[in-house]
Amino acid sequence: MNDVILNSGHSAETIGLPRIAGEVCGLLFMTDGPLSLDEIAEALKVSKASVSTNVRLLERLRFVRRGDVREGKRDYYVFAGNVWEVTGDQLRTTGQEMIQGLLHNAREWHGRLADMPKPSDPKAAASLAKVSDRMANLEQLYEMISNLMGALCAERKLSPAAMTHLWKAAIQYRKLVGKG
Repeated sequence: MNDVILNSGHSAETIGLPRIAGEVCGLLFMTDGPLSLDEIAEALKVSKASVSTNVRLLERLRFVRRGDVREGKRDYYVFAGNVWEVTGDQLRTTGQEMIQGLLHNAREWHGRLADMPKPSDPKAAASLAKVSDRMANLEQLYEMISNLMGALCAERKLSPAAMTHLWKAAIQYRKLVGKG
């Protein structure tokens, strides 16, 4: 169990979340039943204030939710449910916003390259053409990812079958661009 909690903390850091948020998520994932802020703080050996801050973040991200109240006015928390649904929710929100931003930027940069005057020097012209090709490939990649994510969002869930489809599409794309 400790390995899952520690790995959850490291995984959270790799995607820009606080380590403790990942550890809280890992603890709740591995726990059968709701835990209070005090119980989480004690299990992770961190302050209750830190747990409270990170639980609020995890609630906003829909990784955790308030569980059934066992006693008094304390709030208890549980992992939000099905791993596929939680991950799918994240892709639908954060992932979709991120890829749309990247696609917008790639289109803008590609447009700027196309509008640049063609250099008279053959070496500079060849270099600009290579950069333009790379930018076109980047734009195609982001469009493909956007389309795949759109399909996943339309399905409203990220199932193992959808994940398999996503990997197959990525492999297909790599073959198309000569990387597979």
